[in-house]
Amino acid sequence: MSRQKRIWIPNRFYHIVCRGNRREPLFRNATDFQAFLHILNQLHEKVPFEMASYCLMTNHYHLQ
Repeated sequence: MSRQKRIWIPNRFYHIVCRGNRREPLFRNATDFQAFLHILNQLHEKVPFEMASYCLMTNHYHLQ
């Protein structure tokens, strides 16, 4: 069963989390973390957004 579409309210913060399948690592070394931040920066250039905080861990990440 799929999840219902989230309600988007402008000027609000959202908690975005992503975890690896079966809690497997998303990031294996420092280069993986740097690549993720580079991709996030490229996205920000195309679609500007404000990020209050982020936390990257080996098997998941949080964006706010």
